[in-house]
Amino acid sequence: MFSSGHRNVQGFAFGPDGTVHASELGHRTWDEVNVLKPGLDYGWPATEGIEGDTGEPPIS
Repeated sequence: MFSSGHRNVQGFAFGPDGTVHASELGHRTWDEVNVLKPGLDYGWPATEGIEGDTGEPPIS
């Protein structure tokens, strides 16, 4: 497993340096853009967007 805590990934984009970005559709309110890093937890289901205190916060 590369990372965990994702809800509904809609797409991936790769930056020129190889950085992976993922866009995720939120459950009720918060859509997210995350920079993916191996082994990190992105919080779902305890955290959505910036609401909650678990997981790696989104960049937007």
